[in-house]
Amino acid sequence: MIEEVLQSLLSANSDVQSQLSNRIFPDEAPSGTAYPLATFFRVDQSPFSGLYQDTEWLRSRVQFTVYAETRKAARQAAKALSSAISRTHGTYLSHWIDDIKLIQERDSFASDPHPAGYSAVELDFETVFKEPQ
Repeated sequence: MIEEVLQSLLSANSDVQSQLSNRIFPDEAPSGTAYPLATFFRVDQSPFSGLYQDTEWLRSRVQFTVYAETRKAARQAAKALSSAISRTHGTYLSHWIDDIKLIQERDSFASDPHPAGYSAVELDFETVFKEPQ
């Protein structure tokens, strides 16, 4: 699945590791995890069809949310994450990646569940890839 490829790429990147360590989680972070951290999930996936035939290519949208105690820290970690995977091309974990591109970025702030509040940056990526046969 594309999520495993993305997590592998991020785990191997030294800038991401310096910002987030191993605090990158599918769906949601465990309760009590220290900031900064990131969560991600696949929003949707559809076949990438040619004009007259279907292909084996898939298009998927994946959203990452980076949480930190300050806006600056959230933006720094989000920048490292985005730089690590944007415009990736090649074979990773037997998946052929044609492209990973950032299509939207949003900042937000919330007070729950952290009583002092936290800042978050949401990053939406579009991926085009083939899964292993």
